Amino acid sequence: MENKILKLMSFRLSGKFAAFRKFYSNSSSLSYYIPPRTALIGMFASILEIARNEYYEIFSPKVCGISVCIETPLKRKIHSMNYLDNIDGLISQHSQCKLEVVSAKDGGLIRYRVYLAAYDNSFMNTFEDLAKHIESQNLGYGIYLGQRQFIAEIDEFHICDAVQYLEKSREIHSICREDHVVSFESEDGIILCSDNIPLDMIKTDNEQIRKTTRSERIVYEQNGKVIKGEFQNCYKAEGKVISFFE
Repeated sequence: MENKILKLMSFRLSGKFAAFRKFYSNSSSLSYYIPPRTALIGMFASILEIARNEYYEIFSPKVCGISVCIETPLKRKIHSMNYLDNIDGLISQHSQCKLEVVSAKDGGLIRYRVYLAAYDNSFMNTFEDLAKHIESQNLGYGIYLGQRQFIAEIDEFHICDAVQYLEKSREIHSICREDHVVSFESEDGIILCSDNIPLDMIKTDNEQIRKTTRSERIVYEQNGKVIKGEFQNCYKAEGKVISFFE
């Protein structure tokens, strides 16, 4: 079903490394290849300097749509992180945690193309404010690819003038909800990934803990290649066919 898009922005998000922790991962911090919707709204909130746990409703899936395209071939590697346990101000012992880190296959920068759509008039002020911040490179508290040590950059910002709804498409450049996929065409060199990715969160009584309220299976191509097949509920913008997390 078509969501009426009042306005659409896009920008390139890049950085050397990323770690987007899978919400169902436990002792080993496994990473998604792509930033989940929850990570992206956290980044938007950081740019606008909105307090932690105060932005979930502002960027609700009811009022805005988000999409991601991979622009560089990606790989993942698990690293061992050594920590010092601090108990009552005393360093007691070493502990080790496995952390999966995403990087570009060619050793350069990871690059994503991010789209943000306004679905509702109530979101337009936030949309315009965010657009001004990004265009002027006023990135508030700063932006990161999942973890604070993985600093990110934004460039190639655009407001998309023409957006066309496609009830069905024979190709797609972005992520796609699995329930919007009718069929895939088999092609050499295509690496399809399917992950259970969080879409929305709420705060809990514990200020440090957030709860995932909804997730969906999301399909994407690991190296940023166009996926051929049949896909529903797509949009064409900037010469690309995209689909949203929502």
